Amino acid sequence: MHFKKWLLSTLSLAVLGTIAWLIAFTSQLILVRQKNELSLYLPETTTLAVKINNQNITNYFFKNLFFDQENNELKNNLNQFLLDKLKNQDRKDLFGQLNKSHLNGADFLSEFIFFQFEEKNIKIDGILCHVSDEDEFLNQEVSSDIAIFSKNNIGIVLNQKNTKQKLTSSDLLKVAQRIINNPLQQELFFLKKDENMSSFIDVAASFNRPIKENGQFIHFSINADDKNIGISGDLPQLPIEDNEQQLQYFLRPKNLAINARFGSKEINRFIGNWLSSLRIEPIEINSFSLNYSGATISLNPTQFKPSFELIVSCEHAIDVKNILSNPNFLNFINGSIQSNTITVNSSRFFYEQLDSNTFYLGDTQRPIYEKIKLKEVMSIRGDLGFLTSIETGGMDFIFDFIPIYGSAKTFINASKKVDFTISQTHGSRNKFYFNLAFKPNFDSINELFKFMLDVQKLTKVLK
Repeated sequence: MHFKKWLLSTLSLAVLGTIAWLIAFTSQLILVRQKNELSLYLPETTTLAVKINNQNITNYFFKNLFFDQENNELKNNLNQFLLDKLKNQDRKDLFGQLNKSHLNGADFLSEFIFFQFEEKNIKIDGILCHVSDEDEFLNQEVSSDIAIFSKNNIGIVLNQKNTKQKLTSSDLLKVAQRIINNPLQQELFFLKKDENMSSFIDVAASFNRPIKENGQFIHFSINADDKNIGISGDLPQLPIEDNEQQLQYFLRPKNLAINARFGSKEINRFIGNWLSSLRIEPIEINSFSLNYSGATISLNPTQFKPSFELIVSCEHAIDVKNILSNPNFLNFINGSIQSNTITVNSSRFFYEQLDSNTFYLGDTQRPIYEKIKLKEVMSIRGDLGFLTSIETGGMDFIFDFIPIYGSAKTFINASKKVDFTISQTHGSRNKFYFNLAFKPNFDSINELFKFMLDVQKLTKVLK
């Protein structure tokens, strides 16, 4: 928790510093900056590393804020954000906080790496950065819990103030010197970048043990261009039963489509406990396919009707009609059953037994499906707008007055399609990929930034 606060505080200061340097040194942005990779200076006992690629971030905002004349809304929001900051805090104190992060002399137009590692069983927080003024960087006043060192314009700040057991100040400085004097010979921590997109943030994280020695680690990069926001990486094998070789029923994707070829013990346990409470024999799901098309709400009486198509395959034989016609189940959903339909309140859904282990349920009588081997472990594709598509008979605007819903709807409606996949890789790893593409008249980062500003304003109100 202390590290998170420290990281967030330092990140915000880095952003403020970036803005200050952007105004003063915009000419630097057109230069090609050839620098050593900071990740080569990460200790081998690193358990968490977060790389902030400030040059890509500042290049993006410089281009969009100063050369794109149509981004007036973002400019106004950013201006209001900075005015609020300056209104609530003395300007000298605001920028003076850079001293507290011990980053004086750092090059704020280059990358930073925030990391955690262990030294003699002591957890230490660190920052790696490029240094533009080594004298200013090395001559900062520090407490005994802080060590600063720089060589060949590579700087390091180590911080152990949040630990009970501590190294002496001289030993902490020796650790900093050892790290900078003994860089790695090859990249161990971060993924290769997608050459088609600018990487904004790269993350490598483990679970208590060093990343280098631990198979239970995750890697991912956050990338972006004008029309896309992407996250890609790999993670430990998911705790699922992957049915990669089985032929299974999957719907033809439409609107917002979710497909998975696995069974989850946690989901099956939850569904099993619920069915058992209704005195119905539990089922074990091993794949499902869902097309979601929004929802309708009736206000008098109040009823919620989702529009969907769903195919579920189970590990063992199942009779869907026996489950749906169970009196306890019908009483629970306040429904009634007919030959091939089930009615919930006044909403009608169709059901069909596709084979002994598979059934269909949805508001479409004749869904289009096929029996295939799904390439991905899981996929989510289509238009996220259907998540906030709620028809209320002309009263839809009521939901827009809910601040977080209205902000989320605005952000989602600016997007065109989502593509999220989890796939099996060699060994015991899963690869994942996420991309959110935006409509022609919307800029991806602008929309994300506006959404974040809305959330910040809402958080301020709730406080």
